Amino acid sequence: MLTGYLLKPKKMVDKRKNLKTPGSVHIPKIYISGRISGLTPEEVRVKFNKAQTNLYNTCPGMVAVNPLNLHDDLSKPWEDLMAKDIAELLRCEMIYMLHDWHQSRGARIEYAVAREAGILVVFEQ
Repeated sequence: MLTGYLLKPKKMVDKRKNLKTPGSVHIPKIYISGRISGLTPEEVRVKFNKAQTNLYNTCPGMVAVNPLNLHDDLSKPWEDLMAKDIAELLRCEMIYMLHDWHQSRGARIEYAVAREAGILVVFEQ
């Protein structure tokens, strides 16, 4: 886990324009990525909720983005779900790769996007 890892809120900086937004505080976000397909809905829910709770306990001051909470209808086509997930990932400073991420096509895509976008990658231990 991210033992001893602490991020404090910082002044928001628009990286594209390199401008500070006066008076605003940016809360760092970490996106959770892992295998979903092939698991029961209950297994997926428990695994991602546990990761989210662990991140909140280990990284106070950060927002843990659970992709299960991004969708109101998980029966939509996989491509539609992934498009929304990747859009949210790109708004995060970090991605947290669960231990089974390499078994998931979607998580491997999220990993590649994070690497190409310069998002810090952290692996579950």
